[in-house]
Amino acid sequence: MNEKQINVGIGKIAFANPPKVLVSIGVGSCIVLCLYHKPTKTAGMAHIMLPGTGDEKDDLDKPAKYVKNAINYMIKKFNKMGIKNLNSIKAKLVGGAQLFVFKQVPNIGVRNIKETKEQLRKYGIRIMGSEVGGNCGRSVWFYSDTGKVVVLSLIHISEPTRPLYIS
Repeated sequence: MNEKQINVGIGKIAFANPPKVLVSIGVGSCIVLCLYHKPTKTAGMAHIMLPGTGDEKDDLDKPAKYVKNAINYMIKKFNKMGIKNLNSIKAKLVGGAQLFVFKQVPNIGVRNIKETKEQLRKYGIRIMGSEVGGNCGRSVWFYSDTGKVVVLSLIHISEPTRPLYIS
């Protein structure tokens, strides 16, 4: 990481303005939610762990532990910055993979994708792009100057894919 990059670890949320870049490395079943307000070039990234059941308590140490809590936190933060029109905020989603298959364990990745889309729809926040599902890990770079999201997937350790740009 260089001084322009802000690491957003699992369960964490960060906000940035240019020239900062928000980064999440090694995303599996989690969802990385990128919210962008173009007029102010304000970028917010949440590395969301779990879909939740709807009645989870806020976790101050991990505000992105659950989808609903993470989105509520981000909306409150945008409001505190004076960004109150939620229609002006655009979303991009990355992650939600199923890295391991166990018959007795539900697919957390699919549930994370579904719950995130549902919560964003409830607030009227449009999803402008996504790279979700599948069975490979991803790393994400979110550029606050443009709102561009770059995703690198790792299918096999020796065979990284080309970067995918979600513009």
